[in-house]
Order: sequence, then structure tokens, then C-alpha cells
Amino acid sequence: MAMIVLFILLLQYFSIAYSFEINVHYAEGNPELQAFRIEPYIDGSALVVVKNLYGKDCSEPMLRFRIIHSTNGTIIPIDMSLPVPDFNFNSCKYFNKNDENVEYDIGVERQPGLRVYSLTPGYLLVTYLNTTDVAASPAVFGLIINWQGEILSNNYLGDAYINNEGVQFSSKINFFAIEPDPPDERGQITLINENTITFTQIHSETRFIAFPTMGYGYCVITFGSTSSFRSPVDPQLWVYATFVQAKTNKVSKTVLIYQNTNNPPLKIDDITCGNSFIIVGYSCFTAVSEISINGGRYFVQVDFTSNGSVTDIKEIRDLNITNIDHIFMSMLILFNGGYLLTIHTRINEKNDNVLGYHVLDTNKTFQGSWNLPVTIELPKFGTRYAPMPNNSVVAIKQEGTSDIWNVYYSELPRFIEDEGYFNTIIDATTPKINNTIPMQTPSLSITYESPVELSSGNISIFEVNGKESYFRQSFNGQTMEFLSSDNNKKITINVFESTFNKPNQLHCVVIEDGFVNHKNTEEPLLGIKKNQWYILTGDSYGSVKLDIKSSKSFLNLQSEHEKKKIRDNLAIELSEAASVSPDRIKATEIYQNDQGQVVLLFSISATDDPFKSSANNIMKDLQSKLNITNSRFKVLQ
Repeated sequence: MAMIVLFILLLQYFSIAYSFEINVHYAEGNPELQAFRIEPYIDGSALVVVKNLYGKDCSEPMLRFRIIHSTNGTIIPIDMSLPVPDFNFNSCKYFNKNDENVEYDIGVERQPGLRVYSLTPGYLLVTYLNTTDVAASPAVFGLIINWQGEILSNNYLGDAYINNEGVQFSSKINFFAIEPDPPDERGQITLINENTITFTQIHSETRFIAFPTMGYGYCVITFGSTSSFRSPVDPQLWVYATFVQAKTNKVSKTVLIYQNTNNPPLKIDDITCGNSFIIVGYSCFTAVSEISINGGRYFVQVDFTSNGSVTDIKEIRDLNITNIDHIFMSMLILFNGGYLLTIHTRINEKNDNVLGYHVLDTNKTFQGSWNLPVTIELPKFGTRYAPMPNNSVVAIKQEGTSDIWNVYYSELPRFIEDEGYFNTIIDATTPKINNTIPMQTPSLSITYESPVELSSGNISIFEVNGKESYFRQSFNGQTMEFLSSDNNKKITINVFESTFNKPNQLHCVVIEDGFVNHKNTEEPLLGIKKNQWYILTGDSYGSVKLDIKSSKSFLNLQSEHEKKKIRDNLAIELSEAASVSPDRIKATEIYQNDQGQVVLLFSISATDDPFKSSANNIMKDLQSKLNITNSRFKVLQ
């Protein structure tokens, strides 16, 4: 099998809750159009893919999607034709119904050709198969489309292998990785790398899944089980992991992370894996059935690292999922700790039925069920619920062939709190989120909960003007002239003097996943996504150091009112010396005693008037004028 792994580097981070409320009602207008799949955006908006599931034509050559805006919950409908071969829309012909694990890519939608991904807010990616001969190996292309329904670009992404019998398995997995954040104004995306992974020992029972990892990579999970009786020492089921670093072309050795030799024979019903945000590493949940007359079903949770070390294995047997065929599973590793395990089963050819949403804490202990007020049916291989990055879950209820949607939102509890960075590993930053800093601030700092070491990820600073962002500075974790580490937990970032040189200007700091690694395990750690760490520049500040005699007089004053009067008078004197209005230079209450000499702090307000002196020029004027002619004090930078 040649399996294409579409590696989208926009990980979303979530947590969960136990109750829902209806926030949005929406009338589709056509009862044959059904909500099929929800994809979240980092700003809390959602992309809903809509399909004609109950019409007579199962290959309607249309892309239909709805955007649920995060600000007010309004839903914007977009219906558009696509310049792609018609067979991409044929959900009747190319899906191999004899093998429900067949899929064109690693996505869960499991349909021929067309696949929809959310990118950054305002954009989506549609991948499709492009060929003049369906029996030959088609290429995979990707359309970048904006929320207005405009196609910005059509990009070649790689090769696929599919024919009339469905996707063919072989011992190879072709992969490619793209970096879509953010697409430029022409919608171009950049190929990072491509190569082929070859597995030499593939059994007929072996299946594959993959998931993106932190630090520009992904993990391929190969797993399988056998129902035939074997020697007691032979495994009844097995799970292997292979890690790939997309930027370096590095492929790890395939390692065994779980096997079981118990009798009676065992079968893997489903498996789901992902990044862990609390432990350092990754987690897989495996649904296991005992093949016997009274066989039971349980779940196995495995924590592991990229070097193959298994850090924890736990069986979960208290979810009461028995005597049910064809279960499917999805697992969300929650950003603030814990897990949301969703289990559903096939009820007919078109729909699945959700059996339950199970909440597990950070110790994988069952904490209760996450209950919707209504039963939600899922379209076959679709999803009508999604975790959102604003600490909520969104779900859509659509009654049978009704054209009415109810959109449910749930606020989610937190097992572990974070400081607002959507990263529980970060203890603090200087400055904090939304803090105001002086212009020409020379450095920023990040303090982590665990020991870290600098790695290859980037840190970038952007100037924000409304919806537009402008690059100010960026450097790699290996650029040591700009970075220093204190006690392996605090990273200090030295910035250019020109980075924060505009008054009252909003900035955003973005840290890539893999900017630092965990020092002990060398696993790449989560960064800070865009639109999280905002910083506002304020007024400039200057300081004046009094001479010893004036300092002594100031310190001997018992009245704070008298001290304030001296500071205010000095501010007026500075304004006159700089030839600016008195409201430009203001005294602050801050002062310090520097070995018997008082240092007073003054704010210098900014101006957008090109005919008035900038704060920086005012300081230079005061230094050049007063430091030569005045003996009572010295103007400092």
C-alpha cells in the first residue's frame, strides 16, 4: 500500500465538560444537505463540511461548507463547484465496502479523493486526486480556498495509489509534509520534505494510522491482531511506532510499544493516538476484544516516547462496552489534562451511533460520562462534534432528514490550569500576556515547569494592526547570540532595539513547537500559538540621577507630598529644556537609592505628529543639553 500522510502542522489543544447548551440555530434550506464533519480553527471558529447524504446522487460535484464565526456564532454558507475530476466526489464507487479500514489518506473521513482541512482562520485546504486514468496512480493536489469561496491556488502535493478496488496496501508508506501557516496572498504552500518509509515485515492483519507530532514530524503506528490460536509466547496483538522528522528526513527505528500473548485470542477493534500535553511524549488508546463466547472488551492506554521507551501501560475496564460489533473510537488528549474517549458503532449503511463520551483524568481514571442532551447520529465516517481551542466542544444535532441544525456548545473543565498560553508546561513569561512594556524593551523571558534545552524551532515577534500582522523579528533556537538559559528552566530572548520601537503598538509573540526540548527525554515541547501572547508597547521612560546633595535633601523629606512636588517641578524643568509641552514628560512615583544618589523615573509620551520630537529624540536632547550644563542631576537613558 502506498499511503499518503497529509501532515498539517496546526495542532489544536482542548479540554472537556459534562453539559451542553444550545447557542445557535441554523436552517439549511434543503433537507438533503446534512452536516458531515466539523473542523476547528485556532480562533474558535469552525468549518462544517456539508454533503448531500440522502439525495439520489452520491457524487454531486460540489463543495459545500459553512463557517461558524467565533465572535457571534453566525453561520456563513458557501457552495462552490471545484475544478477537480468527478470521481473525487463518487462515494459509491471507489470505497471498498468489504474493508471498512480502507482509506485514501490518514484522515478519518475515509472517502475517495476529496478531503477538507481547516488551516489558519480565513482559509481551508481541499485535497483531491488528479489523473486522466483512474486505474493509474493519481497525484494528490491541494486547493487553498478562503472563506469567501475563492480558490487562491492549486498545489501539487504528492502521489497516491488507488484503483477501482479501493486503496491497495503494500509495505510502503509514502509521506509528505506541508507547512500551511500562514498561506500567502496567493495561497501558496511550501513543501518541507518527502521520502518513503519501508516496512519489511507486514502481515495481512497489519493496519496503519499516523498523527502529527510536535516539532515538525509525525508518528506512524502499525498495529494488528490475529484470531488464530498461536503458541503462548506468540503475540495475539501488537502495536509498533515509527517517528519521522519532516525537516531532517530522519526516520527512527520501528519500535514495539505494546503486545499481548494472553489467551483467549485477542482482537484490536480500533486504535487512536496523539500527542500528550501533560506527560512528555505520546499516548495510544486501543480497543481490545476477547474472542470467545463470553468474551469481554476493554481498553489499553499506552504512554511512550519517540525513542521507544514505554512510560506507562494501563487497562481500562469500567466503560461497559460489551456485546457490540463494529465499534469505532476517537480519543482527544486534553490540553488541560485528561482524555475524552468517544465510542460509536455502525447502526446502518449511512450512519453511526455514538455510544458514549468518557472522561478520564490525568491518571486515566474514569471520571464520568460527557452527556449530550440529545442523541447524535454521525454520518458514516463523518463527525458532528469537535473540540475547540477556546476550552469548549461544539456539536451539531440534525434530526434525520430535517434541514434544521442545533449547534451545541459545552464549556470544559480543567484538570490542570495553565497561565493562558494554551501550554501547561509554561510557568510564566516576562512580560505577561497583555502587559504593557516600555519602548526599546531589550529582552523577553519564558520560564518552564521542567528543565529544557534549546532546539531548532523558531520564535517570532509580529506587529499587529487590526487583522494584519507584520514580521518584526525571528530567530532559531540555536541562535545563541540572542538566547540564554538560566537553571535550565528560564530562557531569555534578547531582541533588537528596533523591535519594540513604536509607541502604543500591539505585538504578538509566537513560539514554534520544538523551540525547546525536554532536557531529560529530548522530546520537543509545545510552543505558544499565534494570537495568545500579546504585548503592548507604552510610553518611553527616562531616568534622572540627582547629585549627592540633592539626593540627601530628597530622602530627608518626610512628606510624600513634598517629594511629589520636587518630582513634578523637575518634570517641568525637563520639558522646558527639551522644548516640548509639559504633558509630554511626566513624573512617576518610582525612584531608587543608588549608593546615596536618588534615581527618579519619568515617562515620555509618544506622538504620531511628524513635526514633534519623538520620545527617543527628547531623551537625546536632554542628555546633550543638561548633562553638560547642569550639576544638580544627570539624565540617564
